[in-house]
Amino acid sequence: MQKELVGIRVGYSNAENLRKWLSSYNAINQSLSFIKEEDYLVIPLTLSIEEAENLLTVYSEDVKFTLDVFRFEEKEFHPKNLFEAVEEIIPENLHNFIPKAYDMIGDIVIIDISDEVLMYKKIIGNALQRLLPSINSVFRKASSVSGDFRIRELELIAGEEKCETTHLEYGVRISVDVCKTYFSPRLGEEHRKVADSVKAGECVIDLFTGVGSFPLHIAKKQEASIYAIDINRNAVECLEKSITMNKLVGTIFPIHGDCREVAKSI
Repeated sequence: MQKELVGIRVGYSNAENLRKWLSSYNAINQSLSFIKEEDYLVIPLTLSIEEAENLLTVYSEDVKFTLDVFRFEEKEFHPKNLFEAVEEIIPENLHNFIPKAYDMIGDIVIIDISDEVLMYKKIIGNALQRLLPSINSVFRKASSVSGDFRIRELELIAGEEKCETTHLEYGVRISVDVCKTYFSPRLGEEHRKVADSVKAGECVIDLFTGVGSFPLHIAKKQEASIYAIDINRNAVECLEKSITMNKLVGTIFPIHGDCREVAKSI
């Protein structure tokens, strides 16, 4: 798309110094592309011709230039983050409520959206998919974590209706069902550090193992025996899938049951 606006035509030998000087006055229209001619560069301005003339009277270098109206091409907009992707759609008085963080689990994103901007949830979801091309599904947190399984209700706001994914964490592939199990990608560093502390030949019992992140990291590194216990059958099934997806040097024993009872028999 093209726009007709005021620009300044200057020879290439003087263009860079003039560009920096104009930029220091915020006089360059950053949404438009420069026009490159054979011997000249045309810089789009945010000023009228009269305003530009007045400003250029204080420019110290002796440079020949032409001020005129030119037809510039609009730059393609590539937002760097979620805020940039939605700021023009969500009213300015609600900008403080635009989410600043989200969790990426495999090809799924889970985001917390406050009530103030909940009506824009679909816009936020679609913006995240455009921002993160590898993402297939975006869910919002529809409740807090609760119950013995420590899971929450999720609402699909963009993409494919699916809950199962494979999350990669320091080379470990972890099967996760975001709707039926608890998993936090923010604990990746902790999983790695604990695995580094285990020595070959040790026996580890992981109570409340969830999808088995700690056992998988340990078994990936050490010839250890790990008993992984959880009351959530779906979590244990995810761990069983993960065991087949990774090359492990240790041995994991997935156990479905109540830790208070199972631990007594090990």
